[in-house]
Amino acid sequence: MRTLFTLFILTFTFSSFAQLINYKVEIVSFSITGCDDGFGDDEEPTWKLWGRDDQNPSWTGGTCHSSDGNAVYTHVPSGADKILLDVTGTSATSVELKFEAWEDDNFSNSPGSTDRCSFDSGDDCHELWSPLVGSFGNYPAINIYAGSQCAWTNYSYSVGDFGFEVRVKWEYTNFSGGPSQSICGTGSINLGAEGSGEWSIYSGTGGGLTNDQSPTSGFSGTVGETYRLLWSNLPGCLTAHTTDTVNVYVYNLPAPQITSNVTKYCEGDEVTFDAFNATNYEFYVNDLSAIEESNVTGEFNYVLQLGDSVVYVNGSNTNCSGIDSVEFEVLAAPDPVIQLVNGVFSTTISYPFNQWYYNGGMIGGATTSSYTPTQNGSYTIEVANSDGCVASDTYILNNIGVSELQNEFIVYPNPAKDVLFIEGNVNGMYFELRDKLGRIVQLDKVNGPIQINSFESGMYFLRIFNEEGRSSIHKIEIIK
Repeated sequence: MRTLFTLFILTFTFSSFAQLINYKVEIVSFSITGCDDGFGDDEEPTWKLWGRDDQNPSWTGGTCHSSDGNAVYTHVPSGADKILLDVTGTSATSVELKFEAWEDDNFSNSPGSTDRCSFDSGDDCHELWSPLVGSFGNYPAINIYAGSQCAWTNYSYSVGDFGFEVRVKWEYTNFSGGPSQSICGTGSINLGAEGSGEWSIYSGTGGGLTNDQSPTSGFSGTVGETYRLLWSNLPGCLTAHTTDTVNVYVYNLPAPQITSNVTKYCEGDEVTFDAFNATNYEFYVNDLSAIEESNVTGEFNYVLQLGDSVVYVNGSNTNCSGIDSVEFEVLAAPDPVIQLVNGVFSTTISYPFNQWYYNGGMIGGATTSSYTPTQNGSYTIEVANSDGCVASDTYILNNIGVSELQNEFIVYPNPAKDVLFIEGNVNGMYFELRDKLGRIVQLDKVNGPIQINSFESGMYFLRIFNEEGRSSIHKIEIIK
């Protein structure tokens, strides 16, 4: 027995690479460690810094930072001067930095003056790198994602007598807890949030998260519980978001079970398969490509054919479904055909077990493959092969002591579904239709088409006869 489970509600698929981000680059400090200008200890350092990312080739920044500080000296920008890049809704992944610094010799001007912010030939220790950090620079580009979400990551660089430190913080642009979801039974789901957040369980007992800071954290719970999960902004993020809520419903799993009492059947057997533990059932034979029957009872009646090997049931309740199956073997059934030769009945193939019947009653001692009839009527042989599979054939005999109407009528179509036609001289003719057990199911005068749409599928015998008793017998198959 094989069992599979499915959930009706499609889960949300999350990919961090598809999300846009916000990020900020701030200047922490500039420094000078040398470059004595020969005028005592007054170095007048000046620094400029630019930034760009892999989605925007233009440099941003270049604000002049200058000081009267002497080496070794560190300058700390403040306010808006410390912000180098502040980007939202981008797919950027890396940042490059351009750097310029020198020791300015025009000490008569104050820091930030026009002369202090322009390098000229009288200034010393000039450094200009475009870029210093990035492709073809002294340092590799900064990977924005290298640091944790919503947390500053610091980077320090130096060239010649100058240096600087920056810090980078990033977060996802969009913020959402994603859709409410459902779980079947004791299974689990992956949540579908967006943004830089963390999960917590607000209500519901027995639930668990695999990673509370992953947007796609796994979650499992207790059958029958409804959970309210909170997706909250991580502390320290650049943007403050309102906490989002997600409901997770844990439904009872149908877990259908299909049963049958044996594992081997004969071709043509009508078998009842029973399934339970669900409210709706769909039955399939051999594969799941086509539904044979749908019902709410869980009972499936089916006539087995050679080659059938498995029956599936898809049992469902309001929200979940489960699949179960039962495997079996279908054995070939015998196919006896009665022939009448020189007044003796026999079958075209010999079988281990034989039993003859006359008009539905067992003929005592008639247990061989041949039998000599003594009177008109319905003769049936029931046979069984070595696998124990049973089948029968019937022959209606009406010509003992009576001459036949040989080849005088054509009956069509054969097989037939709704109506039979008799072609020939039918004036004054009658017909009787018998089932395979020899019972007369219709008797009338031949007067146009014969309606057969009310009869079940199977083998029938049509006898056409006149008032003198002369007759013609035709074997007819009725199908539906």
